[in-house]
Amino acid sequence: MCTLYSLRKSPAELRARFRHHSADGFPPRPEIRPMEPIAVIRGARGERQFALLRWGFIPSWGKVEMAARPFLNARIEGIAEKPSFRHALKRRRCLIPADGFFEWQGEKGRRQAWFMARFDGGLFAMAGLWEHWMAPDGSEVEGAAIITLPALGHLAAIHERNPALVAEKDFDRWLDVDRVAETEALRLLAAPDDEVFTAEPVGLKRARPEAPRLL
Repeated sequence: MCTLYSLRKSPAELRARFRHHSADGFPPRPEIRPMEPIAVIRGARGERQFALLRWGFIPSWGKVEMAARPFLNARIEGIAEKPSFRHALKRRRCLIPADGFFEWQGEKGRRQAWFMARFDGGLFAMAGLWEHWMAPDGSEVEGAAIITLPALGHLAAIHERNPALVAEKDFDRWLDVDRVAETEALRLLAAPDDEVFTAEPVGLKRARPEAPRLL
């Protein structure tokens, strides 16, 4: 699972890597937490669009009580059949830029935080899903969740799950919901390669965020 990640690159670096057509920016943030705004890239009329969404996915049919504890992650196993995610997987896929993510190891009260990042410190894209949700008062919430899958190699020794990643060569295919079916899109996703990613123990001033809802 992923409940904390970082995006410390500048808006210019983000535009250069993801080639989105927007002047909007997102300030560098070393700790991005659940329910906060997150930067996403999604497809719109054949182009890549930058957007700020809330980290917290509520299905379009979700009840009011789901708004208090939305989905932060979506397990890849059976995702195409799950009522909460199957429509978003088909029509609302996105990229979530990051330059690192955190996982915890050990027993409660004695957990060690680890920071996973590329050896070169570069940007990467986590696979995401987003959805519209209409509140009873008529306000609209656009929220996103990070897809997760089983971890590999030395990263699996720290935590059993990691965010699913999309390679740069597959960005457009992942975002193309009109021509790339969900079954094909899922085959694009991969766990962080332990020959590319490193893990370093870190200290965090705040406690681990609340665990996400999992379906």
